[in-house]
Amino acid sequence: MLAALIYPFHGDPLYTSGQLEDCGLPYSVQSLFHTWTTYDKAKYPDIFPASSGVETPAEIDWLAEYTSRSRDEAQVKEWIAKGLPGTPYTGLAAFAQHHPLVMIKDAAESGGRNARAFALRRLDGHPDAEQLQVAVDFIYQISRKHNAAVQEVIRSSPEYWATEEFMAGFARRQIADWGSPVDRSRRPRTPIYGSHRIILSTADPAAPALEERWHISHWITLNSTQLITNVGRGGSLEQLLPEHIRPEHQQRILELMARAGRLVMEALAAYEARTAAAYQAEMGRPIGRDLTDLSYGVPRYMMLDFLVAPVFDSPGMLVDVAPTFDEQGRRIGSTFLLRDGDHTFPGHIADWRVVLIEPNIGVGLWDRVALREEAHETQRAQAAGGELDWDQVGAQARIVLADLSRAGETYLQALGLR
Repeated sequence: MLAALIYPFHGDPLYTSGQLEDCGLPYSVQSLFHTWTTYDKAKYPDIFPASSGVETPAEIDWLAEYTSRSRDEAQVKEWIAKGLPGTPYTGLAAFAQHHPLVMIKDAAESGGRNARAFALRRLDGHPDAEQLQVAVDFIYQISRKHNAAVQEVIRSSPEYWATEEFMAGFARRQIADWGSPVDRSRRPRTPIYGSHRIILSTADPAAPALEERWHISHWITLNSTQLITNVGRGGSLEQLLPEHIRPEHQQRILELMARAGRLVMEALAAYEARTAAAYQAEMGRPIGRDLTDLSYGVPRYMMLDFLVAPVFDSPGMLVDVAPTFDEQGRRIGSTFLLRDGDHTFPGHIADWRVVLIEPNIGVGLWDRVALREEAHETQRAQAAGGELDWDQVGAQARIVLADLSRAGETYLQALGLR
């Protein structure tokens, strides 16, 4: 049997040993180089500089190498809190002055594993010394083995962009799936957080236009009553369909996400030129090229995690999302209340930020999307009194499969078998 394209499971020894790349097989869902880049969040500020056009959260990184500089735990924790001279790390306390709510992550993990949020300043604006110490301890424990990434928390919620029909469906699924009631009307309102994902893949990495080079599939929205929105942490996964977005925001949000995704892929591809020597020194092998002569530094596929956050027409902190109702008492939307100093006033969304959280493999969500495709097609068929159109199930996965199958076909041509 001849293999032209292999989708390696994470940690598969044929993949991690480099044997698949030594055979010249094409990058499918990951390459060793882009495992090296995407599974170390401490590299993100270097991968995505301002010139890339990719917006990322403000971040500082405490490296495992810093922890190894001293066997004195108290000394290391003081560095974590106050900064380490001679390095870019300025200290958690200084970072908290500008970013009171932070997410601390094990830079080598994904899916929200070994990640925690910390409120490092109290409501009165003063530092919370107790929480700062807990956060320092958490960073120290991570850094005994891995790098630790400290990022500002950017608040993102479906309350900002979703239709009322979508929000009602989210509330029903939270109760059915997790036994978690959602109250959007009475104070204290249930906090609702959200994130988005898309997959980008390519059939022609040399295509001249970004839109031709990178195809987009698997438009996903993950929403939860917890800050980490992953399905394994109580999140509800849904397709991000245009009809789920309020009409006044549909086009802008989808356009910004598509552009941000393509810029991320361009930045990942460009990173090879800056770090080839460092990669070879650390990993003991060059980045390499597949049998079609395409560098493994060019990502043929990636799932990207984004936060979509509103930009209001006036400066101020969002303090409440108050319901608005029609004459029949049905909720029709929300009023966004902002506070600037002692003044509270309604704000209006003027634009959107699309902020990259991380690139990852994300193959584990393909089946979740297919289940939602089936659910929507079942609802459509029942409403129409007809049969299910099974071509609508798996449609997103077929976009990726078509692109990556092109890589397999090119591999066979290089072998002289096509």
